[in-house]
Amino acid sequence: GSYGFLGLGAILGFLNLTLYNFRNSKNGQRITAHINEISAVSELTITIGLFMLTIGTFLGGIWANESWGRYWGWDPKETWALVSVLVYAVVLHLRYIPSLSGKFTFNMVSLWAYASILFTFFGVNFYLTGLHSYAQGDALAKIPDWLYVYLASFYFFTQLSSIHYTLYKNEYKLNFVKYFTRRFLVKLIILSSVFLFHLIFLPLSIDMSVITNYLYVVGLIAGTVAFFAIYSVVRVKLKRNVKKSSLGR
Repeated sequence: GSYGFLGLGAILGFLNLTLYNFRNSKNGQRITAHINEISAVSELTITIGLFMLTIGTFLGGIWANESWGRYWGWDPKETWALVSVLVYAVVLHLRYIPSLSGKFTFNMVSLWAYASILFTFFGVNFYLTGLHSYAQGDALAKIPDWLYVYLASFYFFTQLSSIHYTLYKNEYKLNFVKYFTRRFLVKLIILSSVFLFHLIFLPLSIDMSVITNYLYVVGLIAGTVAFFAIYSVVRVKLKRNVKKSSLGR
């Protein structure tokens, strides 16, 4: 039941991100009103879903005590159920952080937060071993290629929505060098933090393949940032040309 409410929140977040891509100076007030209304509904559905997910996690502990004689054993399913609860607790409490309290941030994280639910349901069952999984013995090692395509597509879509949101918010006046340099540095810091986490806390040996993959991802991030920088410059110039032509008439 909780997965349905949280999934609805993800769908509403996707719908709002789509609306950001079509918002402009002509329909801005109308689309902004729709975004605010959908965001309110999304917050309500996520609140209900988080409540049900939390209750389900507690009831799962009671069932585990009846079945295996312990309430909690850090089984992958139990762990990822807790991770999902914490992820959605963060989503609902972002509004208390001034820099992250905007509607765009809420809709973006409500979309991506559902990845924790999908991994709890599919990833644990098929890719991790445990009492709740179907991967008895050795877990499945290969992640399907289509999953990378979907992740890349959603990442591209999210970045595109972010660019349109930022341009509209700043009335198409933006310091592109400063803005996109900051975006690249933030992504590089996040990637490096994940890499260091694996290096310190997980048995990850450093070899040429690991370094090559790291540099490959850095290159992809740099290419993505450069692409959206060029896209933003072109879009602003087109916007200004249309405005000048309308004034000339």
